[in-house]
Amino acid sequence: MTVSELDRELSLALGAEVTVIRREPAAYRSSHCLEDLVVRFENGETQRIVRKDLAAGALLAAAARAKPDFALNPRREIDVYRHALTPLGVDAPRLLAGVADDQSGCYQLLLEYVDGSPLWQIGDIDIWCDAAAWLGRLHRHAAPQTRSMLAHDRRLWDECLARALAVVPGALDAVLADHEAICARLGQWPASLIHGEFYPSNVIVTSDEMRLCVLDWEMAGHGPGVLDLAALISGSGLHENERERIVRSYHSAWHEAGGAGSLKSLREALICARIQVALQWIGWSADWRPPAEHAHDWLSETLAAASEFRR
Repeated sequence: MTVSELDRELSLALGAEVTVIRREPAAYRSSHCLEDLVVRFENGETQRIVRKDLAAGALLAAAARAKPDFALNPRREIDVYRHALTPLGVDAPRLLAGVADDQSGCYQLLLEYVDGSPLWQIGDIDIWCDAAAWLGRLHRHAAPQTRSMLAHDRRLWDECLARALAVVPGALDAVLADHEAICARLGQWPASLIHGEFYPSNVIVTSDEMRLCVLDWEMAGHGPGVLDLAALISGSGLHENERERIVRSYHSAWHEAGGAGSLKSLREALICARIQVALQWIGWSADWRPPAEHAHDWLSETLAAASEFRR
């Protein structure tokens, strides 16, 4: 897209005449085309914004090869911003404009630029606990009733298991034997709006540490909130006592927000959620390799959690 075409597109989306005066790839990594823009309005004011192109053709080549069908819905992130994050006041980058046009195939988000560092670069465990508490409060909200929302349920869990078995045949026999019970336990945990990929790389801590801002809602949907907690603590290199503090912070905030469930039941469901999160990544794609901040031995994670489940 040329700069003049982008000017017209942004002006239409924002409802005001703007000119792009700086355009570069965003520092934050995403599977979609993500641009850091500075635009100038007619009154001379400038604003830094992030443009995320969610159209199928805007997927980066590696992501287009690897992403399973259930992860592909260009409307999903737009819908979650419009129907959940903005109405509920959830602290994600502020939505400036969203375009979802089936006829033209244009799907894009224009978002507030947030300056900060991803959580995985932060060593202060108190901030990780703040992120867990943020998550506990999020999980008291129901997911919006739109067809684009992803159902994190038994059907998806069975698909992820099948995909993982195809990638590492014979390595997951212990999980396969217990999968019915694992899914049953996980399905008993209260369902809510979930992020779907609440990894430390998707949580931005502002430079003054006064704000946690959660990015990338492409896998958002309806399911057991404990899946997000599993993503937060899985593969993060945390010590066991740090994980325990994070889990307790989540449970305290969730309980204070009205959640019903003991800390013991949370720990039991969390084991099952860790298994499911790991299975999803094992089966994501046979030839896919994650970026460094996502890299982890998911097979070992699965087998360790499966062993805990059988105790």
